[in-house]
Amino acid sequence: MTIGYLTIFRFPLTKESFITPQKPRRNAVYFVCGVTMILGIVIIGIQLMRDGSIFWPEMSTIGAFGVAWLTKGQAIPFFLKDDERQRRIPVADLRNRWGWGKGSPRQDSRAAASV
Repeated sequence: MTIGYLTIFRFPLTKESFITPQKPRRNAVYFVCGVTMILGIVIIGIQLMRDGSIFWPEMSTIGAFGVAWLTKGQAIPFFLKDDERQRRIPVADLRNRWGWGKGSPRQDSRAAASV
């Protein structure tokens, strides 16, 4: 259950001041993987009470954690890896720590200073 918690609630957190458009996609992967892990653990408990096999639920739980871990490390290159040129959405306050919110595009520092 702890790995599900970590994947759903801790992996999406960011310390970056600006996030990329790929961040919400990675957060969705974390959520799906976390739910898969929690369901797998519940099914393992049910199977143990019925003296059933736990091979497939355990494999799905381990696989989901592997996908979440590779996504967090940005080892999956296609649509989940950050493009540093696209840092547009500001993470200005605590409400947007997970990168789900919509922000205004980043402004040039000289233009912001002149306002």
